[in-house]
Amino acid sequence: MTITPDEVDRINKVLQIMNDPNSQPVYIHCAHGADRTGLVVALYRVIDQQMPASEAYREMYDDGHGFWHMAFTSPMDFEFFKVVRETVIKKKLKAK
Repeated sequence: MTITPDEVDRINKVLQIMNDPNSQPVYIHCAHGADRTGLVVALYRVIDQQMPASEAYREMYDDGHGFWHMAFTSPMDFEFFKVVRETVIKKKLKAK
């Protein structure tokens, strides 16, 4: 199982909506509330609220994205760290 380009596009669109003051408040959910929802909220916390990635990941894990879910959704974990890494790199390049 991998994150498809379509899923990446949808995640990015949701993050844009969440960051738009005209769209707030925002309510997001998925079937269990611990998979894609947790991923999107964790990415939002890192990218838009500047929460440390380790703290956002821990929050995602503590709020239901635990071992059982991770057994089936580990590609989302990899996507989280990939996006976080790319975001950090972009911020560093802009700062130069």
